[in-house]
Amino acid sequence: METITFSGLSKSYGRVPVLRQVSATIGAGQVVGLFGRNGVGKTTLMRILYGMIAPDAGSAALLGLDPQTNPVEVRQRVALVSEECHLYPWMDATTLEAFLAPLYPKWDGALFRQHLAGLEVPADRRVDALSRGTKRKLMLALALASQPEVLLLDEPLGGLDAVVREQIVTTLIQSLTDRGVTIFLSTHEIEQFAKVCDRVIILSHGSFLVDRETADLTAQVRRITATLEHPVEAVPAHPKILSARVHGTQVEFILDGYTPELVTAILANYKVREHAVTGLTLPEIFITFTSKDTGR
Repeated sequence: METITFSGLSKSYGRVPVLRQVSATIGAGQVVGLFGRNGVGKTTLMRILYGMIAPDAGSAALLGLDPQTNPVEVRQRVALVSEECHLYPWMDATTLEAFLAPLYPKWDGALFRQHLAGLEVPADRRVDALSRGTKRKLMLALALASQPEVLLLDEPLGGLDAVVREQIVTTLIQSLTDRGVTIFLSTHEIEQFAKVCDRVIILSHGSFLVDRETADLTAQVRRITATLEHPVEAVPAHPKILSARVHGTQVEFILDGYTPELVTAILANYKVREHAVTGLTLPEIFITFTSKDTGR
């Protein structure tokens, strides 16, 4: 079942395009990471999906509902934890619950208090007296208490210490996916989320460079290092080579679409002493793709 769909979404601020006709479909229970450098449009996409801003072009639906025309029902079933705090500064956690609980049909007060305790959020302290990280934890507790079917996380780890980061990435996300909750998260902190994302979308210059299953991406993108008998000036161009470096008899290139036969074909014109194939981490893959895209 599709829980998030968007097609041809575009958005500009003034004359600056932020999103350029991006499209994707996300199924129920998936954890999808939207990876990109700061300022590339990740937050804009999340705000469009939650109905906070309208796109210039294209359409979006969450759980079959257009967030622009059905904002109330979308927000009853979808939760957003954003980088910015939109909570009333004079309220504490207890007051916020009393204010928000009637708005959500599936609100679970016991679950809210459980998350407050687990995340060490004081229930009686005003929002404007909380640290940035504690505000983020309070927003997360509120979001989870509404028992959403879809959770949107926009840079969710900002201001949090290492222990809480690990708690969110492992325990909380796993418990949500076990219940079938769909998670779409945007971040530039790729290493933290590499182990929990089923699928990776890389956003650069307003467009999706990559939209693939994580397992496929890490299996297909490989680094080849070779020692040659004689020095060369360059590796021959090939559509599957993402990047290449040559230093005398030492050659290194990164392939997208690795097979042993492809490596043999690329190295066929050289006298090769030895070569090795190694995998790349998700952060390394991200850097490779976005570095290749810098000339746009």
